[in-house]
Amino acid sequence: MFRLLRRIGQYAFCLMFVGIGLVAFAVFDRDDERWWVGPAFVGVGVVLMAVFFLFNRWSDRRDAILRHGVDGRGLVTEVKPTAQWDSNDVRYFRMTMTVELPGRAPYPATPASRTTARAGTVSDRASWCPCGSISAIPAASWWRPTC
Repeated sequence: MFRLLRRIGQYAFCLMFVGIGLVAFAVFDRDDERWWVGPAFVGVGVVLMAVFFLFNRWSDRRDAILRHGVDGRGLVTEVKPTAQWDSNDVRYFRMTMTVELPGRAPYPATPASRTTARAGTVSDRASWCPCGSISAIPAASWWRPTC
């Protein structure tokens, strides 16, 4: 709901510029030195509308990737025990994976979360990006061990 209201506000803001430009275009004659105000406002409104459209498109694509993830494959290349133990004598391990996504070159990744010997799965949503920034792939939704 908030997204819809934000977009309505963005496009209303752009249409305000276009409306002001049309009114100014109707008020000023071509002989007047300020005749360019009308087309300038219309141009700014159209450019802002295009910018908001592209930004919203990029934002929707990013949100869809973060919400649903990307189908890919992960190959565990290294598993090292850490010095950390759980309260009931379960040891934690650090995994290194090679992640393969369609349309991208394979890259190594280390999850930011912990892997236990008991569960054998990632304990929470991990960052799989090699730079450690915001994850483009929700790990818990696509990571499955393959036999």
